[in-house]
Amino acid sequence: MLKKKHYFFVLITAILFASTYSNNLGINNTVAHKAYGHSFTPNDYASFIASIDQFQTESKLVQANFANNNITLAKGHVDKAANLYFQNLMFEIAEKDQKVAEDLSKSVKSLLQNVSSSAFASSASEAVVKQQQQQVNQLVADIDAKVDEIITMTIRQQQGGSDFLGTVVGLVSSIFGEKKGENNPTIQPVRVAELVDSVLRSYGNAYDVSFDMTNMSNMAMTGANSSMLMSDMTDDNNSVSGMDHMNMSPAMTNGDINNNASKDDSLASVAEHQSAQALAAKALEIFNKELRSAAPDEESTVFVSNIENGLIKLHNSIKDKASPMNIMMIAHTQIHPNLLEAFNLPLRPGG
Repeated sequence: MLKKKHYFFVLITAILFASTYSNNLGINNTVAHKAYGHSFTPNDYASFIASIDQFQTESKLVQANFANNNITLAKGHVDKAANLYFQNLMFEIAEKDQKVAEDLSKSVKSLLQNVSSSAFASSASEAVVKQQQQQVNQLVADIDAKVDEIITMTIRQQQGGSDFLGTVVGLVSSIFGEKKGENNPTIQPVRVAELVDSVLRSYGNAYDVSFDMTNMSNMAMTGANSSMLMSDMTDDNNSVSGMDHMNMSPAMTNGDINNNASKDDSLASVAEHQSAQALAAKALEIFNKELRSAAPDEESTVFVSNIENGLIKLHNSIKDKASPMNIMMIAHTQIHPNLLEAFNLPLRPGG
């Protein structure tokens, strides 16, 4: 409890210093905070990396659909990837590394051009189609490499506290005898939480729901009954032993894409459904790499297990085209609360 009080005192003091400093220098924060149904304190590093994850996921869906000869879906994903990059990421990446930003810009533009071309027209020869597929594969591989480079760079910046706020937090913390750790323990959990929110947004778009699925208060507004809620909250034993959590390569996604493209009158956008499923797989992948063994103490292990079960259930439910309400239940009653408990995430003031 004392540590928590110290945290908030340090954070408030740092914000006061940083606010004055930023106003004097005209610094702009390029990562916009979103409104959440849960009340985790936003983290700029986690927000940026989660946006990078979405961009990478969309580019891989371009590749998978291109390999599956579905140019319409590939076009939907390349447009989404390009919008994410040019509107939300390019300037932030350029601040970190101008050369990487320029390389990514070229790759994204080339990917747009390749997908928009008519290589899959009936008149295109097999050789032309194969050549263009190879070009798309190479472009996505280039994007992957650059994305990994940016993520690594961002985490190193956070670890070093290279920004002014990090420096002030470290300075004020030292006054109270609290050593700044090598890594901010909230980055990866909040990154997963933001990816789950992006899953909810894509799933809402897929079914053209009329409310914000990231806002858990909408569950009550849409008339969710308590028995369904309790069932989803307690059903944490559906872990799939030995499940391959997907790396989103074309060979691993084509089968899922074919299944997801089945005719369903209530499904408004197959592309958005693919995005939701791929993002859920990405969140599970990050959990396995970054969070599974990161529980701070033994008491947290049960919460970590619940997160895994929730993420697996989320992915499988999306694949089975569960109702948007059921998807919300999994996110808001199984994943987010257990992330909060497992990693002692700081709450937003008043949250």
